[in-house]
Amino acid sequence: MFSCFPLCSNRTDPTVTSCKNLIQLNLEGCLRVTDESLKAVGESCIRDLNLGGCYLITDLGLEYLADGDLKNCLQHLNMAECNQISDNGIIFLKSMAALTELSLSKCGVHVTNYAIADVLSHLSNIEILDLSWLVNVTDISLLAIGSKCVKLQKIILTGCEAISAEGLRAFSGHQTLKRLELFSCYNFSWEDVESVALTCTKLEYLGLMKRIKTPTPEFSFDYLQIQHNRCGIDWDEDSDFLFW
Repeated sequence: MFSCFPLCSNRTDPTVTSCKNLIQLNLEGCLRVTDESLKAVGESCIRDLNLGGCYLITDLGLEYLADGDLKNCLQHLNMAECNQISDNGIIFLKSMAALTELSLSKCGVHVTNYAIADVLSHLSNIEILDLSWLVNVTDISLLAIGSKCVKLQKIILTGCEAISAEGLRAFSGHQTLKRLELFSCYNFSWEDVESVALTCTKLEYLGLMKRIKTPTPEFSFDYLQIQHNRCGIDWDEDSDFLFW
């Protein structure tokens, strides 16, 4: 695994392309990584790429990543807190058909349903998806995810306040979903959650707020029995769930 130092510059470094066996690259928090830095990465066959907190990356950087061999190899991509990107860049991710894990957490207000629904309709291999704190992600995105991401095991929707019971119902009967995090989401009731959860036979974990819409349960269940499977439930009481 390489850390950030080889690519923390404003020019393309040959290090990545010269290391033909490189499969993991961690550039998290590298404040000098720019779009130009990602040209070499796009030409590589890295499988695990962490760009979390590289806030100088823009839509052009995502285009570079999708231009070369990387799109056929990349399995794990972390873009958390890359808040200069928008729908115009996210749309390039739909060519990365091998992706199994994707984080777009805290990527800002310019990432919306337009790109999320389109991209995830093409990424049928996704197993882990983090869309937390994308305030412009709504039920429209969940409808696409629920129907197209048939291998999905974990989805984090914390802070996606616009989603409602209609979006939750997109996961009804999902065959592989194990973990669903809905902290700081309030536009549905316990009955809505329960009616969906009871149809997801692999579900193991639910993360919820106690201040979801009424009717709420008279007491906070610690688990939900789903056929032969026990699904644990975390209830968060804090009305001001922190945006870290």
